[in-house]
Amino acid sequence: MKTLVSFIFILLMQSAYSQTSLFEGAYYGIGFVAGSTNSKVTTTDTGWYENSGQSMQAGSFEVGYGFLYKDEFIINLKATYDLTNPEVNSGLDYANRTDTQKTHFSFAVEPGYLIGSKTLAFGKLSIHSNKVHYFRDFISGTYVGQTSNATTTYLGYGVGAGIKTELANHVVIGIDTEIVNYGSKNPYFVRSGGENTDKYSYKLTSNITTISISKKF
Repeated sequence: MKTLVSFIFILLMQSAYSQTSLFEGAYYGIGFVAGSTNSKVTTTDTGWYENSGQSMQAGSFEVGYGFLYKDEFIINLKATYDLTNPEVNSGLDYANRTDTQKTHFSFAVEPGYLIGSKTLAFGKLSIHSNKVHYFRDFISGTYVGQTSNATTTYLGYGVGAGIKTELANHVVIGIDTEIVNYGSKNPYFVRSGGENTDKYSYKLTSNITTISISKKF
């Protein structure tokens, strides 16, 4: 009987290890990011503001490492870098306005819990750096025929959740969603026809969902 109990215990331990080992260690992957970015623009002299948003899509690359914390608990550390530069806002009124995301990367901590045999549910806390390029081509008003440019880097934090499951041997597919809040910035616009006269404060928020495929090193 003791031999049988020991044998069953060994099988259970091996099964638990094989389940958690799927999400342990170093990995790399690619992802498809889809969502929306909202810009709250405020004039610094009058206090007038407007909200505008636009959907965006981007490709991404990620690397990470999963640590077995306790029993079925996994803590994952991940870095992500966007491979494409999507437009995050645009408009046409007094100027042809285009806001383009030039560089976006993030670092995340994802505490997770193993459910089933090959599936991990997790929460997500992240820090984001997002460089945005602003371009204005004035089509009416005082500065018609002129252009204006600015580039600003935003720092923000994100909160979200997701799930991962095995697609094939050591190949994992995952999906997660998060809300990212960035602080306010005052981009310094350089106008082609003279000194800077743009006095705007921008505050960004993003809602993004990422579908990723990753493989252990």
